[in-house]
Amino acid sequence: MPIERDKASGSFVFVFDRRIGGQRVRARKRLPRAWNQAQADAFERHESARLYAIATRTPGAHHLIDDAVTLYLKERVPHLKAGLNAARELALMLPYYQGRPIDALADVCAAYRLKATRDDGTPLAAATVRNRIRYLTAACRYAWKVHGIGDADPGARGDVLLVDTETGDGREVTLTPALVARFRDAHSHWRHEVEGFCKARRVAYAQADVEGALEEQVLNLFRRSGLVE
Repeated sequence: MPIERDKASGSFVFVFDRRIGGQRVRARKRLPRAWNQAQADAFERHESARLYAIATRTPGAHHLIDDAVTLYLKERVPHLKAGLNAARELALMLPYYQGRPIDALADVCAAYRLKATRDDGTPLAAATVRNRIRYLTAACRYAWKVHGIGDADPGARGDVLLVDTETGDGREVTLTPALVARFRDAHSHWRHEVEGFCKARRVAYAQADVEGALEEQVLNLFRRSGLVE
């Protein structure tokens, strides 16, 4: 079966093992613990189709940014406090990303940063541009992470603006595979340091996905610890 349930964690696991066009195609992905059977089955149908498309190089293997935005608006935006604003900002960016493949996200963002203007032709405020690009990137990363749209993280390359959440200071950098790998290594090292610090002092520690709903993650944590049923 392409969908299995891990007995230890209770999570669904997507398992793909097929021979397509003379080659063995394998994939395995643990799905979010909060997902139900219907969500797991929907992911299986989409991901299996994507893997088949890639293996056979059929049209449709390359998804559009439009697909990602549609999923984000339907599934994620309704749960955001600033959901209405996110939907409005994404709508205003439509002419820049419409019909563009998801792997062109970096180019779309770069073009928007250079060309975006108000109705009167004056340049948009830097903060407005930054927020709209942030929403578009979040939509593409959500579709990649949750639905498997795209072959790699669409937000992991190109020119991006990193913003310090405490000071608001921004710094433009160009993401390359090597730089992303260094960042992931540094983040992993920092995360393990924090975890070790907490364990040494018997402090409760749990990781949270910044793209997931905080309330849902806290509830799942309470369930796993037996505090609630």
